[in-house]
Amino acid sequence: GGCMHDRADEYNPNATFDDGSCTPVIIGCMNSTAVNYRQAATFDDGTCKFSPNSVAGQNISVISGDTVQFNGAGTDSDGTIVKYEWDFDGDGIYEWSSEENGRTTNIYNNAGIYEASLKVTDNDGNTATDTLTVAVESPKEEAEESSLPSISVISAFTMIGLIAIFRRK
Repeated sequence: GGCMHDRADEYNPNATFDDGSCTPVIIGCMNSTAVNYRQAATFDDGTCKFSPNSVAGQNISVISGDTVQFNGAGTDSDGTIVKYEWDFDGDGIYEWSSEENGRTTNIYNNAGIYEASLKVTDNDGNTATDTLTVAVESPKEEAEESSLPSISVISAFTMIGLIAIFRRK
């Protein structure tokens, strides 16, 4: 007798038949950080799969109506990132998607606090998300600016002055 399963610990190549003395061979991933980790695996067959990492970036503060630049990134230890998606307002709907990178822009027209999420998907179909906060403020009151005329008003007066000078000649 003896164990004739060549992947078992007590494998006996000289056994003429398997007498049932083989420890059940459970193939699986023994790395607890992998998505397909099996605690009962007797040995690692090298097929551990890992989720990607998603990096949304730093929190952002903007004035409503301004263009917001998003520079999301993703990494995958055992493959590649095949899709980047942004949910700009935290409603669970990803408004933007790319297979190239996580860089895009968005404009927030209403003041408020928004949770923007970057979801990355790797070539094994595993996903990871990361969020950042976008604080959108209303434009400052224009009363502060009334002491100085705007650039366009100054240039208009300059043009009128120049036209008046050239017309006299």
